Amino acid sequence: MYGESSSSSRDDDDFVRNNNADRLKSLAKARRNDMQEEYEQDAHNYTSKRKLEIGDTSPEHDYEDDKGAFMQPPAKKSAAEKMMAKMGYREGEGLGKAGQGIVDPIGFSSQRGRHGLGHESGLVMKRDMSLDWDESQEEKTVEETVEWFPQADDEDRGQAREEVDGWMVLGSKKMTIEDETQFCSKNTLEEMLKSKEVFDCLSERELNEARQRANPYETIGNAFFQNRAAMKTANLDRIFDWIFCGENEKRILTKNPLDPKQTGTNVDRDKPLFYFADVCAGPGGFSEYMLWRKGFYNAKGFGFTLAGKDDFKLGKFCASSKYYFEPFYGVHNNGDVMDPENVDSLEEFIMKGTNGMGVDLMMADGGFSVEGNENIQEILSKRLYLCQLLVSLCIVKEGGNFFCKLFDIFTPFSVGLIYLMYMCYDQICLHKPHTSRPANSERYIICKGLKKEFSDSIRNYLKKVNRTLDDLKKDNSDKDVNELIPLEHIKNDEAFCSRITQHNERLARRQTVYLQKYAAFAKNHNLYDSKQGDLREKCMEYWKVPMKSRKKDTDPRSVAEAKNMHSVLGT
Repeated sequence: MYGESSSSSRDDDDFVRNNNADRLKSLAKARRNDMQEEYEQDAHNYTSKRKLEIGDTSPEHDYEDDKGAFMQPPAKKSAAEKMMAKMGYREGEGLGKAGQGIVDPIGFSSQRGRHGLGHESGLVMKRDMSLDWDESQEEKTVEETVEWFPQADDEDRGQAREEVDGWMVLGSKKMTIEDETQFCSKNTLEEMLKSKEVFDCLSERELNEARQRANPYETIGNAFFQNRAAMKTANLDRIFDWIFCGENEKRILTKNPLDPKQTGTNVDRDKPLFYFADVCAGPGGFSEYMLWRKGFYNAKGFGFTLAGKDDFKLGKFCASSKYYFEPFYGVHNNGDVMDPENVDSLEEFIMKGTNGMGVDLMMADGGFSVEGNENIQEILSKRLYLCQLLVSLCIVKEGGNFFCKLFDIFTPFSVGLIYLMYMCYDQICLHKPHTSRPANSERYIICKGLKKEFSDSIRNYLKKVNRTLDDLKKDNSDKDVNELIPLEHIKNDEAFCSRITQHNERLARRQTVYLQKYAAFAKNHNLYDSKQGDLREKCMEYWKVPMKSRKKDTDPRSVAEAKNMHSVLGT
């Protein structure tokens, strides 16, 4: 009974569903027929009107009789075309009541960055696959020319020693760079600043990708060291004839053969211990290179850098041993080189660790993000400049050497700092090595042979300036130290001013060229620098760095553990 009732119910349901389906099919067919008739009527009306427009003024003419002679049967149209035709759209005309819409289809977007479609800044960097680059604007070399400043006169050094304490000039804070044309022409400076603007609409990823293809020295990378900073030291060390590590080429190849299959030989058993300091240089690429280059660890390094995420990464020292390196963070244990008390405690620490001698070499690589304020990086970094150069006068021994990363040096403050180093060291040089990316403003000051006779008074003066800057910051003052030396005094040394100006002009023009090259490579993804591979091999060989891969870190012990190992060297 139950089964029979269920079967009858299912039959009734199927009948209803089939009947409804048939009705829907009939309705759909009727609707299609209606639409076809409407379309044919519209087509006929359109054809009649069009023929009147081309010159036949007889409205009584029967175009139905001549349809085959004048036009082919209409092509079958899509549902969208039929719908648009019903709303009055005519092929070849724009959408809108007055036909004001676009006629051509929307093309592939060439918009770059985060701005909306059509924004002017985005259009500047739109893609252009036909764009080419003229490589004749570049100079791609392996060897580099070093141009030392002329040596300062001892009479000028003596005058600086006697008068420097009264040279500081305070004034209102200045946060613009466009008018700093005392040591660079206005046109060169303006062109460089303008060339930076094209990247305002590029993301960091897009900029990095363009740089990787455009920079001829980009593939040098970090070799077998933990970062690129190590290769910058290798680059500088070689082109300055090994004055940093104090070696010669024969000893270098004996201790660190270029052939990875060869084993180095210890030739330092009777040599005195080589001391160096690495300041503002976390994670420690400079030190990793120096310990590797010295070989067999007849060297001791001291480190000072900000504690925290940018600290020394001693566990990543794969090319050399971290146990010959001792970090220090100042009396406040934070590694802030701009803190006057930290500077004093670092000086005391280094002198104690070197038996009162000081270090043979100091390296400094300080910098911080200035995203959005790249044009005034020099102004924002002025105190960092000062403190790194000040520390060199505190801890480098008589006759010792020093190199430090700087950025732009257009302002009287920065040029004054260079002038004071010119007074304190036997010779100085400003140089941008190949491993420093050509489109940025980075360069290095290299100082050879500290002259303590003249440097001690300038050291005390710079400590005074740093304390003044510290007080102005704490008071939230609108005043600043604008000059370390009266501009007139610097201008009196024509040879010094000429060399500074030549350096600024040359680097600004080179930076402009590479900024333009990056822009071209960002627009055309098919462009790449074909010299990258060849330059990498030749540079590595010239710098005496073997072509081998980085070893995997298998001993990531802590900074604290390495810090306690200085007892190995009896310090």
